[in-house]
Amino acid sequence: SASVADGKWHHVVLSAAGNSQTLFLDNAKVGSRTGTVSIKSATAFGKNQVFNYLGTGYLGGDWPDAPAP
Repeated sequence: SASVADGKWHHVVLSAAGNSQTLFLDNAKVGSRTGTVSIKSATAFGKNQVFNYLGTGYLGGDWPDAPAP
């Protein structure tokens, strides 16, 4: 597993194709999964966007902003 608790910004990408998902952290593959994915439709940042929660962590305020500690 990779840690991001170092006070720096990181580039995170979740790539999905069919029933497969791959997670990249700072351009390095850190994991992948296959299986059914449920999508929850909701409103993000006051705009009509579809999103899912992937663990925990929220922005400290409006976008763009520094991550909340």
